[in-house]
Amino acid sequence: MLLNRQRLDKGTIMSFWSNITNFFVTTEKDVVSFASKVWAEIPVAEKEIVSVANWVVGEIPKLTSAIATATPIVDAVVGVADPTISVKMAALNTAMAGLNSFATAVQNKNLTADAVVQGYSSLKAATSAAADVASTAAHIVAVTPSSKA
Repeated sequence: MLLNRQRLDKGTIMSFWSNITNFFVTTEKDVVSFASKVWAEIPVAEKEIVSVANWVVGEIPKLTSAIATATPIVDAVVGVADPTISVKMAALNTAMAGLNSFATAVQNKNLTADAVVQGYSSLKAATSAAADVASTAAHIVAVTPSSKA
């Protein structure tokens, strides 16, 4: 006996695939949900802590790439007397210090829910600060007259 087969359109298949993927893969939405639980003092499972920590660690290469992209632009403004870039660099350094604390917790296998949320917050702050530094440095380069004649 043949079963009545439903025709599957592309949207149905993609929705199914997305549901399967999200079941196995931690997404940033999961990380934000985790952080909300921690902030609301709702208990979280150890596997959630590990899963979110792994997501944060997996995002660090993107931050590294953003910083690598910004470095040559920042190098071009070294010596330019502009306090704005110093403020932006200080914000990036502060965020990176928080991310280093998270990395230490990961290395020492001393992960707590609070440490993971702090790691996520530091990652987001550092990513934003790196983009801000690059943008500010590019603006300074654009408006600063070249010393080469």
